[in-house]
Amino acid sequence: MGYVEQMAQQLKDIYHTKEPRELCECLDILVLPSELPEQVRGFYTNIQNRRIIYLNKRLSALEQRVVCAHELGHALLHTDMNAVFNARCTLFCAARYEHEADLFSAFLLVDPDEYAPELFEDFTAEQIAGQLQLPAELIRLRFERRKDNQPQDV
Repeated sequence: MGYVEQMAQQLKDIYHTKEPRELCECLDILVLPSELPEQVRGFYTNIQNRRIIYLNKRLSALEQRVVCAHELGHALLHTDMNAVFNARCTLFCAARYEHEADLFSAFLLVDPDEYAPELFEDFTAEQIAGQLQLPAELIRLRFERRKDNQPQDV
């Protein structure tokens, strides 16, 4: 088990929830639904040791849940990073950090223990996503790593 998966699992074990907003409340991370440009779904920032997640209030409740889980990943894995500063003032390459946050949200929200995975064996990621009300990309991230037995270094 990689550190990203381990962190997601530890949170669920400690707080007995996988709901991103509940976890943010437990961890004293402020979640602010905000008027953001349409292309900005959300972002995480740390201002004077105050961790804040901004969510685009135009997103549906389901979309906000997924974006909140992703940004929670940033808050826990990349605590001192500031998305706004990095985007505007540096040549910082964010791909690795975005991938880690995506993995975190997949491990947090897609819990194979909550249903019988063998029932979904012949289903596509899109079909499973429809049943679980999650994006297909999260399903792919969660199960492709498991299926391929890739090293869990992330």
